[in-house]
Amino acid sequence: MISKLFVLAGFLILGAFIGQFFGMFASVFILELNIKSGSDPAKLQAVLMNFIQDPNSFNHGSRAFMAMQWFTSLGTFVGSAWAYNKYRLKQTLSDLSPNTQVSWHIYVWSVVALIVGMPLMEFIINLNKNIALPAGYHTLEVWMKTQELAMDKVTQTLLNFETPVDFVLGLMTIGFLAALGEELFFRGVLQNIIEKYSLNSHVAVWSTAIIFSFIHFQFLGFFPRVLLGAFFGYLYVWYRNLWIPIICHFFNNALGVVSSYLYQQKIIDTDPLSGTINSEYYMVVLSLVLVVFYVRRLYNYKL
Repeated sequence: MISKLFVLAGFLILGAFIGQFFGMFASVFILELNIKSGSDPAKLQAVLMNFIQDPNSFNHGSRAFMAMQWFTSLGTFVGSAWAYNKYRLKQTLSDLSPNTQVSWHIYVWSVVALIVGMPLMEFIINLNKNIALPAGYHTLEVWMKTQELAMDKVTQTLLNFETPVDFVLGLMTIGFLAALGEELFFRGVLQNIIEKYSLNSHVAVWSTAIIFSFIHFQFLGFFPRVLLGAFFGYLYVWYRNLWIPIICHFFNNALGVVSSYLYQQKIIDTDPLSGTINSEYYMVVLSLVLVVFYVRRLYNYKL
């Protein structure tokens, strides 16, 4: 198993490098940096570094940053999953979903489980944010909070929609491509590797969910993301069709994108990035009951 994980990690790093390379080219094209820098490589590099540190200070900076994110996600997750399956397993990505006969009810119940679980997830997110590490781990806590702030800045940049076109691009990148790539890589490849060698689907699901959450480097939402990853993992174990967790993942991501756009258009009053959403306790309890109900229903209809 270790050798397979090292090979997968190699494809991941290579895919990330290639994706970022093309992402940089896309950013240069969108921002017309080759013109502004006078084709001076040193000046172009300096401008690119400034762009990465503060994309919003550039005209169409959010769109260029979105393009960079698109290529990075494409190379890192989709590309590495495809390469591992093609060159290591001699399979296609479609082989990751051997069960093609899935009732539409399963897709509906999976999405409904996400919806009814939102108050519960918000409650867990607030609990996670209030966790304080022991005094001896102060340096680690500072690092975690620094990473959280950095990722929050990235999120705010990606969700800064200047035009409806930017919103559509955000829905495609943050909503669809992120869901597709992460599910291909984590549930389709990594979880399958762990399950094959551990011979235990629970170990595979929870190990993958922890890695999935950690790699986002947003530790104030670590435990809620672990639970979300585990939900996606069990959907894949139960039905052996990757499109079910992909669609659920897309719905979860798209909801944040749409909410941010509606807030920016002043259609809704609540900023989804504010992190101040609190649910009444009776709503949390009701949410828990409904999540258990729909998860049990999904489990009862498994293969």
